[in-house]
Amino acid sequence: MNRPGHTFPLAVLLAACARQPQVRSRASDSSAYCPARHRLELRVTEPGIDGFSFDSSIGLLKTLCPTARDTFVPSEVGRTPAVFLPLRGATVLAVQWSDSLDLALPADVWEIRGDSVVLPRGLSLRTEWASLRRAYGRAQGDLPSEDWVHFLYFWFCNMPNVVFELPNIGLDSTADMTDPASIPPTAHPTAVDLVREVKFCPSER
Repeated sequence: MNRPGHTFPLAVLLAACARQPQVRSRASDSSAYCPARHRLELRVTEPGIDGFSFDSSIGLLKTLCPTARDTFVPSEVGRTPAVFLPLRGATVLAVQWSDSLDLALPADVWEIRGDSVVLPRGLSLRTEWASLRRAYGRAQGDLPSEDWVHFLYFWFCNMPNVVFELPNIGLDSTADMTDPASIPPTAHPTAVDLVREVKFCPSER
């Protein structure tokens, strides 16, 4: 396996996840979900989600979830391997920035989507941006890639490994896209990502 020797911009890495063709489980087939991990609410924290640690190796994730499937996401280097974890009411895409999956290593990014996702302090992906800012405080954004301009990515200073994906809709074209105040207050995230790289946080905002 050949892991890249440089760091891609955050927006490029996460937008690659967003463009991944979704592998969906049949809602009526309970055997398609990761076994014994079906909570009505899937709680997300910096260490991971209910039943899964962010530091777990890819091999352990596949052991804990026998219904997990190998897949790929598009990236600047072509395509990047990932593991798709189907959970009841949510999905997790665990991505390694490498040529092939190394079962002994953890993922570099988890993309988490779904109606059952519960964020810290009991919020959800349906929570409006203004409410997220009031709950979590200071935030910072990353400039979008020229190839992926449909999503913006923000993290909060007290959770530097948790990144929120928001659609680039209704944003003033002259706005500073790294400024959390530029996001419409009624917008809500489409996904939340756990990232291994600790993100820079400004002294204000």
